[in-house]
Amino acid sequence: VTPDDPADFYFVVRPKNSRGDSVVLAVEQGVEKVESATWVLINPLMDDTGGGAIGIGERDRQREFLSKFESAYQFRGLFTIMRPSLIPRERGAVLHSFGEHWKVFRFNDGQYEKIKEFESEPSRTQINSLRF
Repeated sequence: VTPDDPADFYFVVRPKNSRGDSVVLAVEQGVEKVESATWVLINPLMDDTGGGAIGIGERDRQREFLSKFESAYQFRGLFTIMRPSLIPRERGAVLHSFGEHWKVFRFNDGQYEKIKEFESEPSRTQINSLRF
């Protein structure tokens, strides 16, 4: 892959924003440089677009860019940190496959049980309001 001969596909694995350092801008710049390519984000964690380090206008612009991507598949584990030991305990999972609803599962006695479906990706608040 060279600037004169770009790839047809780009895979970005687990892009994640850090407070004050938004990876959205780097992904956006890559897409702008090779607009004809197919871009695949694997397990992205870019919902918090930079914390308080950017203005509202920039945050809205980044959200608009991210809305152009469509989720094909996602599996995200849900955990609770037990105190005082700080050991994670599995609570459940969020599952999404292209063309289907988003499903939230409870993990109980070694098995997953579906507890709720959403038409779009559930927010942290929606997930936390469910009984686990």
